[in-house]
Amino acid sequence: MPTMDPDHVISYKSCNLILLYIICSALSFSYFIPVCYSAGITLAWDSNHEPGVSGYRLYFKTGSSGPPYDGVGILEGDSPIDVGNILKINLNGLNAQTKYYFSVTAYNANGLESRFSKELIYETAGDGPPYDNLGPTADAGENQTVMEKDTVILDGSKSSDPDDGILSYQWTQTEGPQVLPEKTFAARIVFTAPTVKEGGEDLTFTLTVTDLCGQMSMDAVVIHIKPDSKRSESNKQNDDECFVESISN
Repeated sequence: MPTMDPDHVISYKSCNLILLYIICSALSFSYFIPVCYSAGITLAWDSNHEPGVSGYRLYFKTGSSGPPYDGVGILEGDSPIDVGNILKINLNGLNAQTKYYFSVTAYNANGLESRFSKELIYETAGDGPPYDNLGPTADAGENQTVMEKDTVILDGSKSSDPDDGILSYQWTQTEGPQVLPEKTFAARIVFTAPTVKEGGEDLTFTLTVTDLCGQMSMDAVVIHIKPDSKRSESNKQNDDECFVESISN
């Protein structure tokens, strides 16, 4: 930390650091079974009202209280984190079941800093650092049989995840006349059944759900589309008609 200049910022008051709230965030790693660090927090502090303050630095560490604050491994960076002239920061990627020690300083344009704020201590939850994530289960719904021009609903909202929740839904059409964009991101989508050839056609869709730790699950649904019966009968009658224009010997 730069040496304090008694002619300039020796009167800087330390900031009051508080824990605003716990947020839910996730960092995924991949090696057979992804593991997640589920801890995330938002910290805020009072402004320093001394003239010339241009920003704040957040210091952190694990293991024991007090300086030096030499923490590493948070997604936002190693200690100290220069947050600029704002009074709040979201921190992600904290190890589960770990005690963290935080402190904030103010600094001016010359790089001179105030003394450390009162230390804030926060211990993350969890069964251990890290924990094994349980993957989601995709549910694309039951197969359907509809008439052409009917409204069709694909509903993946019954998909589930036992721990960290579902982050995204993605529908992909893999068979039949194209009715969807290449990829559609929604739990529930609606389209109009297209006109199909006699005998009907199958449209196949795959739903992929991804949880907050990056694990995925897939499920498929088949929509069988039947042709309009009146149109089919009309076409059959036209095919059966025979016109004789002339007879020659």
